[in-house]
Parts: sequence; structure tokens; C-alpha cells
Amino acid sequence: MNMNEKPTISIITRAYNVEAYIRECADSVLGQSFTDFEWIVLENGSTDETGNILKKYADRDCRIRLYINTKNYNKIEPCEEYYSYVDLLRETRGKYLTDLDSDDLLQEDFLKTLYENAIKYDAEIVAAGSIQFTDNNINHIKQTIYPKAFIHKEISRMGENIQNFYDAFRPVWGKLIARRLYLDNLEYLFQRPSYLSYGGDTYTMLRLLQLANSCVCIEEPLYFYRIRQDSTSRRDYYEERCRSYDAIFYAGYHLLEKWKKSHLNNLLLLCSIHRGSLYSDIKVICQHQNMSINRKAEFIHKTFKNELYRNYISDLPADIIREWDNEDFHLIFQLLGHCQAGETALFYRYHFGRRFMARRLIALNEMDRFDVMGYIAASVTPWNTNRYEDELLNSCVYYISGKPCHSFAEAEHFAEKYRTTDENELAKKQKMAEYLELQNYGKLWDILNEFDSSMEWDCDVLYAKALCYLNLGQNEIATKILAVAYDLYPAESLIQQGLETLTDLKSS
Repeated sequence: MNMNEKPTISIITRAYNVEAYIRECADSVLGQSFTDFEWIVLENGSTDETGNILKKYADRDCRIRLYINTKNYNKIEPCEEYYSYVDLLRETRGKYLTDLDSDDLLQEDFLKTLYENAIKYDAEIVAAGSIQFTDNNINHIKQTIYPKAFIHKEISRMGENIQNFYDAFRPVWGKLIARRLYLDNLEYLFQRPSYLSYGGDTYTMLRLLQLANSCVCIEEPLYFYRIRQDSTSRRDYYEERCRSYDAIFYAGYHLLEKWKKSHLNNLLLLCSIHRGSLYSDIKVICQHQNMSINRKAEFIHKTFKNELYRNYISDLPADIIREWDNEDFHLIFQLLGHCQAGETALFYRYHFGRRFMARRLIALNEMDRFDVMGYIAASVTPWNTNRYEDELLNSCVYYISGKPCHSFAEAEHFAEKYRTTDENELAKKQKMAEYLELQNYGKLWDILNEFDSSMEWDCDVLYAKALCYLNLGQNEIATKILAVAYDLYPAESLIQQGLETLTDLKSS
């Protein structure tokens, strides 16, 4: 290629510490059957031999334009000292662009096939399937993605069922994209939330689809994606990661709105994708090697509290919610099984933990009456988003009341009925308060035994009972009782303080 001529295609790659993979990557580029391209490569401050390897390739082939950063710079925003991704886009000269990760490979007809489809159908975006393989062996195929083939000169037709294209359009790689879509819309494409450091590819593609008029997708897998076990996305977690999923959800929603395709099935799929990302986070947290149980419980709690998730979860069909709830339970069940003595107490601080701890002990047939009460209390509290007809919940109500329970609404009514204080019992409660102040636990037990079952859920009764068990040294039962009280009476600060103090004591 004459360096004064503009190439048809520009390939963009950023490379950092990939000496084990960059030769395979480079050979797959230079071995393309379509030769009218330039390869813009950023050596992004590597501390291994990546830079030297790339320099040798660039010296051999003039189609390689090598740019060098003295340190690893991964931000989208331009910087005077370093090349950013936007800088690389501005350096491109091809009519079409394609992204290539520095540890991935291209099938030899990748450029040829995509370009021929772009010309034949006058398409602004052409996407292909991919083969995902593990680490060093391309023959160790983990998954092959065969996207549904289509040709849409009116791009909104893609939105009839987003399941047909969404997986193939999560990454920016594996596609040929008209350069003008990028260059004419840089501010729109890269004006993104500051916390969006995970899922940026998907966010970009959803915005590019809003800008494009035509798109072609072919089933043939032409891009080889390497799954690395040391990938940071598979082992690292940061607190705002789930907010990236919110941004991607809304980008998808705005795309559907523009296409006038925001019907129920598409919205359900967006919710499922968002929930799947949250589940992946919980899995990363549970399996993290260098995170304390305390931090794991805290982060899982924050994930379940995601506002977008809480907005849609209770509106979904009961069978979907039940399936997701079971997935969460089995994952956290495994985590709890690896906890040391005392560490499980930390989970009683959080609503999800109180619910799953009770469910776990019931599943292991190691429950007592307070585990059953705990599952009822944690299930019917407003904090619980998984509000569906739960067979276990119905069984728990029957265990406590001796009366059949057939639905979530009946269980909720049962708990609410027994939260009401009986005025006829006020005299006993006043006496109970006196014995509490005197720390006369013997007399306190006598008073507690005088209450009938209708007062079992009363806040003062639960608190007094917890202190009695604590006095006997039975901290675990005291913790369970306070957990029940916390779900039934979340505004009672004394209950919360007692639970936090007790869980700190048990885990220390």
C-alpha cells in the first residue's frame, strides 16, 4: 500500500503487556486475504517485551502505524501527554474501522467477508460471529456465537426482537463500522458516566446503533476472542460497577424508544440482561480470593439494593423471579459453606443475608423455630423484592400457625396480624420492662412464658427474649431473634444496634 493513499479499512489495537499473545494477533492481521488496510497500534506503556515485538513487526510492514505511550493510559478522554482511544480514531484514514483486542485473532477472511457485505448492501455496520477460546490454545473452544443473520437497510427492524442481535453487539470488536459514524459523533459516543469503566463496549455499540441507518449481520464466526483466566473483569470488583449496568440498560432502552420497539418482550430481555450482570457481580464477589467475608456481605447487599433492579424485579412473572432467587441462593449457599465459625453472623446484618441464612438452615434441616420465623419475617418485609408465591414460605407459616397458607399475600397477612400489640397484654409488658431494667432474667422468663402465641412477634417480646438467650450465653439464638425483630420493626434503632453489636461480637 502506498502510504500516501488512503486505505479502505483501519484496524485499531491497544496493546499492554501481551508479549505472550501479540505475535499471534499480528500474524492474523498481516495474513488477511484482504490487504488494503492500515493497522493502527498503540503500545500502551508495556513493561514486558510487547513494545519491542511490535516495533519489529512495524519495521517489516508499512501498513502498521505504531504509536507509543510511556505509561498505560486507558481513559477515553484526550490527554496532552498520552494517546487516547479518541486520538487513535482521529488518526485513522480508512472508510471503515474495526477494533481488534491485542490478545485476539482474526480469521483470514475477516476483512474480506465483512467489506464485501458492506459494499454489497451499502451497510454502515457489518457484524460477524465469534469463537471464544481459553488462554493459549485456539482449539480449546469454550463458545461459538452464531448471530442471527439479517440485512436491514432500515435499521429499526433489528428491534423486533433484540435477542436476535444483542449478544453479537455487546463488543465493538468483530465488526466493520463506517468511520464517519465515529468521527461525526465523537462527543455523543464518548460522553459517558465517569463510573462506566466496565461494559464500555456495549454502551458504545448501543449508541452507534442509534446513529446508523443500515446494518448487516452474518452468522459465520470470523473473530477469535481469547478468554484469559487472569482477566481483571473476572476477578476484580469495585463498588460502582453495577452502575455501569444501569447505564447500559438505559442506553438499550433509549435505542428501543428511538426504533419504536420498546414492547414488553424487549423490555423483559433488557431486565434479564441487567439482572444477569448483577448475578455475575455476586459470583465475582463470592469467589474473590482477597476479600473478607465482611466486605463480601456488604457488597452483595449493595448489589441487591440496586435501584433499577428493585424497580423491575417485583413486576416480573413469578416463575422468572423464582428462578433468579434460586440461582442467588445456591451461589450464596456455597459461600456460606466456606465461612469460618462466627463469620456467618455477619450475614444477619443484611436483609438478603437474614433471608438466605434462614433458608440455608431450613434446607440443611438444622433449623429451629426462629429460623422459620426468620424466613417468614425476611420474606414479607418491604425490603424483599422477590415477592412471589413461595412454597417454602407457605410451609413456614403452616409450621408456625398450624393453618394452611397458599400464597405470598396470606403469609404477609399472617405476619402483619401478629405484629399488632394486644392492649390486654400491656400490664405484662410493663412488668417485663421492670425485670429488664433490674436484669432479673429468671422473672423475665416467667413473664415471657405467660404471653400467648399472638404476642410471639411483638417487638418488646422479641427483644426481651433475645436478651434472655444472650444471658444464657446462647448468642446464636439471640442473633436470630434480633434478626426477626429487625425485619419486622426496621425503624427500631435499639433492635438494629443490638443486632450489629451481637454480630460484631460473634465474628471477632
